[in-house]
Amino acid sequence: MAQDLDQWWKGLGKDLEEDIEANS
Repeated sequence: MAQDLDQWWKGLGKDLEEDIEANS
């Protein structure tokens, strides 16, 4: 379960970075 959370967190961070770049 911790592994799933880690993958979800990495995916969330990736989406967040893309949003930041799009708003720059």
